[in-house]
Amino acid sequence: MITKAFIKTKNIKKKKEWTYKQALLAFLKDREVYGNIDATDKEIREAFVKMNQTLKARHLYAKTKEEAEQLYQLLQTGASFESLAAQVFTDSTLRKNGGYVGEFTWGDMDPAFEEAAYSLEIGEISEPVKTRTGYSIIKVEDKEYNPLLTEYQFLQKKSQIETTIKIRKKKPSEQDFVDSLFDREKFRIKNEGVSTVLNSLSENFYNLENFEDHENQPVAEYNGKIIYADEIIGKIEKLPEFHRTKIRSEKALNAAIEGFVIQDILLQEAESKGYDDNEILQRKYDTMLNNLFLKYKVEEVAKKTEVEDSVLKKYYENNLDFFSTYNEINIQEIIVDSKNLANQLKDRLAAGEDFGKLAQEYSLREWSAKNNGEIGFAPLSKFGILKCTFWDTSVGDLLGPREIDGYYGLFKILGKKESKPIEYNSIKEEVLKVFREDRQNQLLFKYISHLQDSVDTYVDEELLSSLNFKLLN
Repeated sequence: MITKAFIKTKNIKKKKEWTYKQALLAFLKDREVYGNIDATDKEIREAFVKMNQTLKARHLYAKTKEEAEQLYQLLQTGASFESLAAQVFTDSTLRKNGGYVGEFTWGDMDPAFEEAAYSLEIGEISEPVKTRTGYSIIKVEDKEYNPLLTEYQFLQKKSQIETTIKIRKKKPSEQDFVDSLFDREKFRIKNEGVSTVLNSLSENFYNLENFEDHENQPVAEYNGKIIYADEIIGKIEKLPEFHRTKIRSEKALNAAIEGFVIQDILLQEAESKGYDDNEILQRKYDTMLNNLFLKYKVEEVAKKTEVEDSVLKKYYENNLDFFSTYNEINIQEIIVDSKNLANQLKDRLAAGEDFGKLAQEYSLREWSAKNNGEIGFAPLSKFGILKCTFWDTSVGDLLGPREIDGYYGLFKILGKKESKPIEYNSIKEEVLKVFREDRQNQLLFKYISHLQDSVDTYVDEELLSSLNFKLLN
């Protein structure tokens, strides 16, 4: 039984609200999108033929349509795949082999990539093709066919192919549904307001519950309605931690704001169709809520279990990696949105200009620019894909320009602090918390066994027999 104390817990209330919204959105998509997806017999037969063809191809990759069109024009004027691949790929194999991706058949590659490749003749080059990760220009080198295909083989594979086609249609169908409700032409970002929110996120290290009140500064507008900073801060605060900590750049925050607007539109659509009162949704949500309660109860049992100090100390000694400080690093950064500008700044730094002054003048991240570009010591994990590069670079060295989410960064390593064990007595409570989380299942089993031992159980054989008799008859 779900208790009132459980429902009123602040953290649980957040999870409960998030869970309900996700359940309602999933139900809306099931009814309005996925339930309408089908695969025609013609589509299935065409896919079956493609499954029995093997293609060999190469491609050139670009992040933007503009870059892809430039590559396409260079190919039209005589440039080779080999020469261009050496420029566009960071992967050493693709850089050296002219973008050759090898053999593949239907179902092996990105659907858009495959559709374009199968439509090409041997030696033909495609125009830029939009895929999930960017744009590709494809050249088919060879095609091999299985000339003997039977109806029996088709019928054996039909169900599997139909399922695959429907799965492939899910994402574009979902996007078409969103586009039918959300008009991007009516959506505007207010850069000044976004900077206010982003600076607050950076300065407070995503501890959103401790944010001071924000002015009602506009961050976006949709269809004449203004969205304010406080509203966005409130929505970010309700996100699970995993999603919150990914909002580290202006680009990521802009995407999050757009996502919030779309989510509100979808929720309104679901409510307008009465899905929020649907019995199937309510049963599904009740199940999810019960699962949340069970998780909470397991955590509660673990928290109340006494643990001997000797057991806890041994656990600490056997898991020192968990109870050590993080590797930390301090850097200076200059973040700009132009590769040419980044290269110019690099030359100026090489000529002896001061990093801090250039950061103040050019860096787009205001809160670090005000501090001469200095981040301050922070856990290495905060630096994402650059963490290993930063750690392997000597103090005083300059890195960059490095592309990050469409921006370009110059970095200088100022200092490093290596991980070391934290003294046991100073983190005893934290060790106890980790121990309980790690041993939740064992502690729950021990708790249930104790309950069983403390409760007298009596079996009424006569009543049990009569129940069996009634069931049999």
